[in-house]
Amino acid sequence: MGAPEESWGKIAPLTHSPLWWSWWQTLLPRMLGGGRVPATSIVSRLAVLGGVPLLSFGQHMKSKGGTNQKTIETTSCDSAKLSCGAAMMAGPNSATWRKAEIPSANVHASARALAKVAATIVGGGQLQGGARLLSEDGVAEAHAGEVQMNMFNGMLDSHFGNAGWNDFKDGRMGYVGWMGLGGSVMQWQPKNRIGFGYAMNLLELSPSNERARALQGAVAVCAEKTFGIRGERPRGGGWMR
Repeated sequence: MGAPEESWGKIAPLTHSPLWWSWWQTLLPRMLGGGRVPATSIVSRLAVLGGVPLLSFGQHMKSKGGTNQKTIETTSCDSAKLSCGAAMMAGPNSATWRKAEIPSANVHASARALAKVAATIVGGGQLQGGARLLSEDGVAEAHAGEVQMNMFNGMLDSHFGNAGWNDFKDGRMGYVGWMGLGGSVMQWQPKNRIGFGYAMNLLELSPSNERARALQGAVAVCAEKTFGIRGERPRGGGWMR
């Protein structure tokens, strides 16, 4: 969070598929070569067709101010020189963005590192032989105080604890944590002590990061077969899509 310049060679620049391609893949049946956009529910398909994540991000960045004003101005979808998709990439791929410290938006990490942090949380705040990130009481307190909220105009039921982590409950097989813009995920499943991380540089237009959701389902199946843990099929299906 605030990546030093000497580490930039390890960072894969964000990219995106053209919005028309996402629309086409959402509408086209699988038998005709469609379905490459991860949108398994009606709500997610409508979100892709509306380009909600792409457009809302551009407007959000336009409204922000502060030290990154120069970079943020170039990310607006209103720019005459940039398409909305190109404008979306201009901010996160810029030097100013990479140097900034924005806890909710610009952590640069590998999927393995994200999964290790998630596993530390379900491990009571410390993995065997690793550093202690939280006390066991701290982990319990972070999950407590749950408040139910609704996000994205009814598309996502959220249950936030004291630390701001969301318990997705049956909607995501009991995973807790949060998601990143365009598909990335860092979540954990307290019941079966699973830590999960997913990172990509090709952004997907989905309000619930469905590609990672399918992978989380596959992880649950692997856990069941390997350790005898009983996996639960996520609401809406889509494990093996």
